[in-house]
Amino acid sequence: MVKHSIAEKAGLKLISENTAIHGVGVDTTGKTYLGRISFVSQSRKVEGVQHLMWIDAQIVSGSLHDIEILDGLIGRDVLQHFDLRINGQSGRSTLTYLKTN
Repeated sequence: MVKHSIAEKAGLKLISENTAIHGVGVDTTGKTYLGRISFVSQSRKVEGVQHLMWIDAQIVSGSLHDIEILDGLIGRDVLQHFDLRINGQSGRSTLTYLKTN
């Protein structure tokens, strides 16, 4: 889920102009797009090399007007492709891509 302005700036392909959003309040301005969520990470084995991973997904946009510090939220539909670990003491989080066969 992203703010409307982010979806528009990214030029995402609109597939529905009427998507009700629940779970973060009720937002009746929701729209659904087709898009790609990309992640970039530095290689731990080769200095200067970056790895690019992506998930093609339906992306919902909403007003998110009550949440000024966020541009968007990553949901389970994307996170299911990763092993997410959070270290409560250090505050460090890691995402490991779960490769498909």
